[in-house]
Amino acid sequence: MTSYIPAPSDGSHGVVAHSIRSRIRDVGRITFAEFMHMALYVSVCGYYATRSPLGPTGDFYTAPLTHPGFGDLISRQLENMWEIMGRPSPFWFVEVGSGDGQLAVDILSHSSALNGEFASCLSYVAVDCHPPLIDSNRSID
Repeated sequence: MTSYIPAPSDGSHGVVAHSIRSRIRDVGRITFAEFMHMALYVSVCGYYATRSPLGPTGDFYTAPLTHPGFGDLISRQLENMWEIMGRPSPFWFVEVGSGDGQLAVDILSHSSALNGEFASCLSYVAVDCHPPLIDSNRSID
């Protein structure tokens, strides 16, 4: 079998491949979803579980890591949506793949500088395969 994923220098590629092969040997065919879950999230050898792929030492940057202005723009858009929707309370913001929580920090801190009523209605939910690195229930000043 040819591997199209470059092997990390820490040897985890072999552990991942072994785990996947063992699972297939034990149960037969597996779904693509199960394959991806094993390759990315298994705590011993998964891509996201064994390294921090974000930032200057990682494999990629995301917009929130480049500048807090991204969170400012998102908070302004959320406030606009909140107004259009009739100012619901609570107003839920669900971030899928929240990672290190930087976007949430930026959005919540910039929201507090906008309409005070909007900031008090905004409720944040982090969705990620790992425990959140920030407390989404805390107040950000």
